[in-house]
Amino acid sequence: DLYYKFNVGSIRLKFSLSRSTSSSSEQIPGIDDVTPEDVVLGLYGGFKKFQDEHGDFHFILSPSFRKEANHFDAENYKTRKEHFMAQIDELVTMLDKYPFLQKHMTDADTVGDERELYRKEHFNEMQSGFRKLQYRGFKIRSHHGETWHTLKKGIQAVDNAMNIWHIDTLEHGISLGINPNKYFHRLYQDILRRNQAGLGFTEKDPLYRELCELDWGNNKAVLEKLLRGQKITDAEDILFVKAKFHTAREVEHYQHDVLNRMIQKGVTLVSLPSSNNKLTGKFEDYKDHPFSWWEKKGVQLGVGTDNHVTLNTNFIHEMLILLYTDAVNLKITKLLMVTTGESRRPYISHLLWTMRKKLLKA
Repeated sequence: DLYYKFNVGSIRLKFSLSRSTSSSSEQIPGIDDVTPEDVVLGLYGGFKKFQDEHGDFHFILSPSFRKEANHFDAENYKTRKEHFMAQIDELVTMLDKYPFLQKHMTDADTVGDERELYRKEHFNEMQSGFRKLQYRGFKIRSHHGETWHTLKKGIQAVDNAMNIWHIDTLEHGISLGINPNKYFHRLYQDILRRNQAGLGFTEKDPLYRELCELDWGNNKAVLEKLLRGQKITDAEDILFVKAKFHTAREVEHYQHDVLNRMIQKGVTLVSLPSSNNKLTGKFEDYKDHPFSWWEKKGVQLGVGTDNHVTLNTNFIHEMLILLYTDAVNLKITKLLMVTTGESRRPYISHLLWTMRKKLLKA
């Protein structure tokens, strides 16, 4: 369908070697009867058959590993790390047993809920396994950087993924594109509106953690009043503004440091517009997507659909979203160069003019 309708000639499919989990809500009956080898060879066989019929089609099978602490086979392994390393060993054994897989299995990915995965110790758990794959020529893609709790933790996750996993590609990464000044000012407005209405915050409130993690310095008394729902004075309002300003300034510096390191290391940042918008819940509109800003800064970019079935989208649709996020400054020629990898600007311009002439004649 993608090949015939949307001219997609290359697919990278993320898949799980193991769906075993200690979470009862995600357990699949009968899944234990399917081995990792069954999964890999089944996928390879189907795509290879299509490739034999269509010589210009290419595919990559990308084994993906869940990041959540409870996502491992608790019946057979004591820890998630133990189960993760067992999967890595199975993967390496398969590559030795079936050399034809090596051409189509060139990278590994991480997926799943990452809201509590940002500290160094979280990343150290999977470091040795990814290193083992890198010795076999694998590139590591990291599904990181969404906004959760605070912007700073999203950036911290990206930073650790680069330094500990030595990733080659980052998917999502929206925490590196949200304007901290705008983000924290909107937070300030929402909290102040509630304070003026005499409403406080409990630990269950989504804004509670954001509020507590602002840079209050010696002004914790203002924080206590906001949490209790006691109206703050004009002087205290100024202290609140200072707290959100200093927090935004710190995050902005951290944000640019990480982006500059990505540029220096040549790490690709893959934009997934529909998925970014759905997962963050922080964009009022697609126009807030930072793709154009990243492009101006010189970040190495890519574009993807994430799960095109669930999100009801396709590659062309995602490109059009990006084009309209900055309709004045983001040129279609530049977008095509990013999405196709074609670096010859005059050549793309020629193709566009040729297409235009054909449309006018029609």
